[in-house]
Amino acid sequence: MNPLQRQGRQLLEQVRQHPYQALLVAAGVGYILGGGLFTRLTLTALTAGVRLGALPVVQRQLLGVADSDSDSHSLDAHSLDTH
Repeated sequence: MNPLQRQGRQLLEQVRQHPYQALLVAAGVGYILGGGLFTRLTLTALTAGVRLGALPVVQRQLLGVADSDSDSHSLDAHSLDTH
């Protein structure tokens, strides 16, 4: 079996194991090849995706700042109590 046949069989097996994933990949490739990459719909979807993806990062950063700020206040209060 040559490498091309082996890759074809592997691809076929992936499609059998994950048919919905294969369908979504095929639809995405068709969308891009059909000229959908540079449309307003794509821009809107990418913008929404970036915002949703960035939201947890921003929340973690804000919570980290709030935690470190409260820790520094508790250290300041503790140092004032001991003097």
